[in-house]
Amino acid sequence: MRSFLFRKSWFLFTLLMFILSQSIVEHLHAGEKTDAERYSTFAVRTFIYCFSLGQMVVTHTGRFFKSYRKADTQTIKIFGWCPVPKYMDNWQECANFALMICLILMISFEPILHCMSNNHGVLFTDMCPNSKAYKFFPYSVVSMFAMFLYYALIIDLAVFNNSVSAYVLVCGRMIAEVALFILALIVIVVMFASAFSCLDQKEKEFHGIQSGSLALWEMVLDMWSGEHFDKLHNEPVVLFGCFAFLVFATVFLLNVLIAQLSCAYDAVYSDMVGYARLKRIRIIVESMPQVGAKRWDRFVSAMNFEKRIEFNEGDIGIANGVMTLEPASTNPTTIDMIKRFGGSTSPSIQWPEDTSTGDDDTEKFERLEILIKRAMERITKDGGKGGKSRGGGSSAGAGDSAQASSLDEGGSGDGGEEEAGEEEEE
Repeated sequence: MRSFLFRKSWFLFTLLMFILSQSIVEHLHAGEKTDAERYSTFAVRTFIYCFSLGQMVVTHTGRFFKSYRKADTQTIKIFGWCPVPKYMDNWQECANFALMICLILMISFEPILHCMSNNHGVLFTDMCPNSKAYKFFPYSVVSMFAMFLYYALIIDLAVFNNSVSAYVLVCGRMIAEVALFILALIVIVVMFASAFSCLDQKEKEFHGIQSGSLALWEMVLDMWSGEHFDKLHNEPVVLFGCFAFLVFATVFLLNVLIAQLSCAYDAVYSDMVGYARLKRIRIIVESMPQVGAKRWDRFVSAMNFEKRIEFNEGDIGIANGVMTLEPASTNPTTIDMIKRFGGSTSPSIQWPEDTSTGDDDTEKFERLEILIKRAMERITKDGGKGGKSRGGGSSAGAGDSAQASSLDEGGSGDGGEEEAGEEEEE
């Protein structure tokens, strides 16, 4: 756990540094930055490129060479047959690799570096003619995607709580249903926009597929103003077409999405806690190689696995386990499930055979106790139904007691039942 926390805390620290340089310091002032802001921005971005990007480059390069050297690859069809390391099966490894590519693109188009030769005497500035061509695209766009990837990679922290981890897994399973809804909605939007563009009408919002799709998408998101709807009264065909689109998109498709999410949630949530535990186990297995041998030896020696576990006070059991205590009222039982045999425990000596046949006095008393308990439950259940029901309950209790007495005597004849009945009446 400490190794996993150390790795994730370092990644979380780099995320905070990335947020500080790209989202906070960048927008403190609308105009020219102060000297402190420029120096801090350059220092934080240098930290990101050297330590975060450097660590990713070293890690992925080493794992790539190791995978290709040991032929630990799989082939996927990307413009032909291309072998890819098997560790890329995990989506988090793919996201980390994509984050590395984004950071490489960012350092390639870094505005501060492009302004080094033409900064007009202002050190570490990012506002110069050389950076105008790269500052918005691709630098700021790639920075946005890098921020998404940074946040996506901290989802592993949910494993510390099984409920949160199960919720995250459920959300992941629901993404497929939402994607189907969005795909159907896009098809409907393009279909209606294409149909409206065929009309001979004067509404500029529906002149062309692109503008028509944007207008219909705004209708779905409730961003279409009432003034635009008032203008559509001059074009009844477009107006009724928009009504039909809204009914199909917001009434039909949205309710289908709700039904899909409800059914999928009921189907997967019952197993999500188990999947959350499996995910925690997978993270433990992945974190184990990072634990040093000395730390592992100290951990094993601290567990005292060679010490025998004590079941009860003075009752010593087996070794290689961890003893946990619980209140005696948690799992009450009156039956001792541990069978004890006297003598040596040498493996060469055969264990004594279990000679119990089920006819000893303890088991007979247990059967009698169960029968009496059932009879009392019947009497209690039928007690409020009148004298007739009470009489029937007594007869049933007598019959059960007679059966128990016959079992105790070891016979099944009528004489034994009559004697048991007489004893019950007395």
